[in-house]
Amino acid sequence: MRVISLILLFSLVWISCASHDPIQGYGDTSEFRLPTGPYAKLAWVPEGKSEVFVSSRPEEVILSNGIRILLLADASRPLIQLEVRLATGNRDDPRGRTGVARLTADLLRSGGSETWPGDLLDEELAFRGASLWAESSFEETSVMAACLKEDFEDVFAMLADVLMNPSFPTAKVELALSQAKSLVRQRNDDPRQAATREARRAFYGLNDPRSRRMELQELADLDRNALVQFHGEQYGSRAAMVAVLGDFDRDVMLGQLEEVFANWPVQSAGVSEHVLETPSSESRRVYLAARDDVNQTEIRFFLEGIRRDHPDFPALRLASVLLGSGGFTNRMMKEVRTERGLAYWAVAQWSPEWDHDGIFVAASATKSETTATTIQAMLDVMEDFLETGVGQKEFKEGLNRMTRAEVFKVDTPGEILDQASDLRFHDYPWNFHTQLANATLQLTPALVLAAARRHLDPSRLLLFVMGNPADFESPLEQFGEVNLWVNEPVQNTALTSAKPLEVEQGKMWARRLLASHGGAQAWENTGALSWAFQNETDSGTSLLWFPDRFRKVIGAGEAAIEHVVSAEQAWLHFGQVTEYLQGEALEDASLELRFLLPAVLLRLARDGFVVTSPADKRLVLTHSDGAVLHLELNEHGLIQQMDSPLGSFRYGNFGLFDGLQLPMTRQAATGQGGLTHFSGWQQNPDVDPTWFEPPSGG
Repeated sequence: MRVISLILLFSLVWISCASHDPIQGYGDTSEFRLPTGPYAKLAWVPEGKSEVFVSSRPEEVILSNGIRILLLADASRPLIQLEVRLATGNRDDPRGRTGVARLTADLLRSGGSETWPGDLLDEELAFRGASLWAESSFEETSVMAACLKEDFEDVFAMLADVLMNPSFPTAKVELALSQAKSLVRQRNDDPRQAATREARRAFYGLNDPRSRRMELQELADLDRNALVQFHGEQYGSRAAMVAVLGDFDRDVMLGQLEEVFANWPVQSAGVSEHVLETPSSESRRVYLAARDDVNQTEIRFFLEGIRRDHPDFPALRLASVLLGSGGFTNRMMKEVRTERGLAYWAVAQWSPEWDHDGIFVAASATKSETTATTIQAMLDVMEDFLETGVGQKEFKEGLNRMTRAEVFKVDTPGEILDQASDLRFHDYPWNFHTQLANATLQLTPALVLAAARRHLDPSRLLLFVMGNPADFESPLEQFGEVNLWVNEPVQNTALTSAKPLEVEQGKMWARRLLASHGGAQAWENTGALSWAFQNETDSGTSLLWFPDRFRKVIGAGEAAIEHVVSAEQAWLHFGQVTEYLQGEALEDASLELRFLLPAVLLRLARDGFVVTSPADKRLVLTHSDGAVLHLELNEHGLIQQMDSPLGSFRYGNFGLFDGLQLPMTRQAATGQGGLTHFSGWQQNPDVDPTWFEPPSGG
């Protein structure tokens, strides 16, 4: 009888636990706003009510001359960061002087002031472990500094001096112009960037500030006087804002800011008139930029968009996640990549702007033989989205991904200040993101679909295609009347445009560079190099087997991820999984093979570049494919900075390894990137050829 009673008791307990309903009186979780438990399965636990996350708010103060100040104290580290934002940018370039805003910002830092010339500034900042940089975007210019708390007064004085009293030394201006001209000459080397740029020009029109591009003829007419004039007219206290983050005393900081900026006059130029609306069309426009030097087609769709303060922004933001910007689960990626294997990547999203209408953009890249198929697939995805709408499960998953990610956008003091700074700089209310979050939580599938239908009309899209039409599987006329888009041809003008003296000086500095790094003969005798690396996020080993093989292993053991570039193939291998890289990912992988510092030295020793020198300790290397590298040497003839398609990096702490002088540190030239440490350089290590053979089944 006792046994039977126990069996009945356990049966009742099992039935209760297997029920979807909780056992009353157990597991009170009311503090999390959930019904009481326990539950037999995690999936049965109901979700709690979502609430809007509200981040900290910086203090806002207005200086006597109207400059807006944002202060956010953070005593967790003895550091201070300061950013000055000016309401002048690339859209303020005078007609016929495209690029002057960017060059002016660049020269603030590289040229410095009379008190703090650029080279002296480099040394002083490096000694203090501080950074100072300036950059210009389409609608604004930023000048920033970061340093230890104890050095702030001195570093702030440097920033203020170069901001308000730049010297624009002629030699630095000429160097910057030379680099800008090189960028113009190589701007078509990357088809992805070229297609996006030219599609914008076709969409906005050639005279719109949003579509201007630098031209050699315009750069030839620029000089120091043009930069001095732009600075005098566009840099000033009107509409300026200063954001400060770190370990500081509020009153002391405000006193310093008032003392430095109180007498900064307003800029002499009047308030700029900016285009706020985006052009629209009543029918589809199709443009073809024909190139016979590519085997892949770049596809772009453009349509007029909205501002961030548009009532439909919350719905279109979620529609973007569902349609084409939500990782690998959005409809565009599922159809174009996962289901049909037409492209490595595909996106579709609304990209709003702060003070002018943004755009809707859909983009992808595919092999030439599937161009029309991919275009039609992308159109089908957009049309199906508008016709069938959003299912409840799809809506809920997309909404959860988007809302849960919001907290991670402001989970550090720096991100909090950046978000607040964007709002106040563009005169948006403090609670804009709270309003946006509340509006997002009120969305329904029907509201998202209605907004998408108001702002997406596939029949009015601009279609821009860059590729080789001779290899297309079918003509583009099926999508509309095709207009040919003329773009300048890709060509290597390094020697024809260089002065004889620059060529001779280039050879001289190249010889000195190789001698300083161990000698040309030593590099000619080097067929492979291996080394270890470590940065803030990754550590591992790299192997460069010249000329066309590169292997990088991140991590160790079963968790290791292997990156391999072999000739014209590249893949990732982790565990039992191999993923072949295509399109942009393949191009990015090949950049390390071609433009890592040891790869450049190996190629230079074998006369693999056209070499010129526009100034002492400066080298311009032009690759056979048209890519241009800018090298800056230190007093010992070693490479201290290299600008290449891989990025701009500074190198330091050189040591002798197997007779070769190689760096032990690398950092982004802006000072913003993380520091990478190198060790264990080894010349001509043992190489297993099977490392570079595609995995079986690939």
